[in-house]
Amino acid sequence: GFYNTAVKVKLTVKDVNFNADKISVTDNGTEAVLDGDWILDNDVYTATVTVDKDAEGSHNIKISGSDNAGVGGVSKNVSFIIDKTIPEVSLSVNGNTYTEDMGVKFFADTVVVKAYVSDTNEDLGDLRIQVTKTVPGQQAVTYEYTSTSEREFTYTDEADYTINFIAVDKANNPSAVRTVRFKMDKTAP
Repeated sequence: GFYNTAVKVKLTVKDVNFNADKISVTDNGTEAVLDGDWILDNDVYTATVTVDKDAEGSHNIKISGSDNAGVGGVSKNVSFIIDKTIPEVSLSVNGNTYTEDMGVKFFADTVVVKAYVSDTNEDLGDLRIQVTKTVPGQQAVTYEYTSTSEREFTYTDEADYTINFIAVDKANNPSAVRTVRFKMDKTAP
């Protein structure tokens, strides 16, 4: 899985000849520090390992060992990724880079807005879009949707548009809101 917070892994060992000194717990091959001592409850020993949220990257927690009789158990592992990095979104309008400081752009014909998402763990199914469209002489209409794969959006109606984009990665980190504003005016003076 993907996480943007610390991850607590619960370890469980069931053995009548349990010996904590003969149990190895590693994170990516390096000895991991338990959060406390092994706790016995109904013939089952449990402990936890917490991977700090600042330990960004891939983790593989592995438990293995043997008991007091020297009998080795089956090793088990769990893998996950900690990702705190927010995605970055950039925009283009009709093939030209668009930044918010450009203000409202004016067009007389079709407008194609393209969103580019940069993130190591991009979720291709989670680009959130909010469109506010104001047709001349009418109330503004706002609608929201999530794009599952499309990154290019075409607008053909005469109206004022404000479009907000937010990308959310697999670890649920949201990007900053990126906004494009334009007015499509097809009416001759």
